[in-house]
Amino acid sequence: MADTTFADLEARGWCSAEVASPYVRFFEHLTAQCVPRMLASCDVVGDSTSSSLTRVLDVATGHGVVAIAAAAKGGQVTAVDFSEPFLDMAKQSAQSKGLNNIKFVQADAQKLPFDDASFDVVLCNFGVLHLGEPDAFFAEASRCLAPGGKLAFTVWVAPPKTVPFEITLRSVRECGNADVPLPQGPSFFKYADAASVASAMEAVGLEPTVLAEEVPQTMQLDRAEDLFELFATGTVRTRALLRAQTDDARRAIAARMAEEVRTAGLNLPCPACLSVAVKKS
Repeated sequence: MADTTFADLEARGWCSAEVASPYVRFFEHLTAQCVPRMLASCDVVGDSTSSSLTRVLDVATGHGVVAIAAAAKGGQVTAVDFSEPFLDMAKQSAQSKGLNNIKFVQADAQKLPFDDASFDVVLCNFGVLHLGEPDAFFAEASRCLAPGGKLAFTVWVAPPKTVPFEITLRSVRECGNADVPLPQGPSFFKYADAASVASAMEAVGLEPTVLAEEVPQTMQLDRAEDLFELFATGTVRTRALLRAQTDDARRAIAARMAEEVRTAGLNLPCPACLSVAVKKS
């Protein structure tokens, strides 16, 4: 693990069906909750029979929840992800809903294969925090936006407000080892900070209009034990952290997490953090 880069860790994880399937199982309902607010912030509209479509680029589309919602509102959507398993799930979901206004492209968010000024809206739902070079994505998003176009992206609000993360990270600190050797990546909650967002947007020629707005969401679990399972199977960074623990520590962490969920309840607050910026003319 010491010789593995952060980018390698993320790529191996998200490009594996072993992670993709449990991610969708546990996070599908949660990550969809902020999508209506996200689309409303960018005025995604259109009519597939007219020439006034909103040209939408959904980056790190995952299982396609944002792309599908944008297409259902009439946008002409291009959905990008570097993970073949996730793209396959997104395509199947779009087909099942009869949507034919989504183009799926396998590509790197930090090196987008599109012409300058080719989109009216760029969206990224919980993808920025998985990038080794998020500033490279912001620069690419700015390049791909037409003047006056909008970028909207979400990340997680920092703990303790995101209760599932607070429970998990506290359980690791108290029952295991939070300092195991893992590839160093950007701070997970960096862009939940308004000042950090403003600085990043200004650096790439975007004018922030919404800075780290908190959007209420709730993680709904079926069992107290599900919280450990979802982080141990359906994530990448935290999955690596949990796998690096000793067997005894991992069992203790799982037990503590289940105990805390029983106390807090199966519906845990896990708000999103939405930021929006406009391409300067």
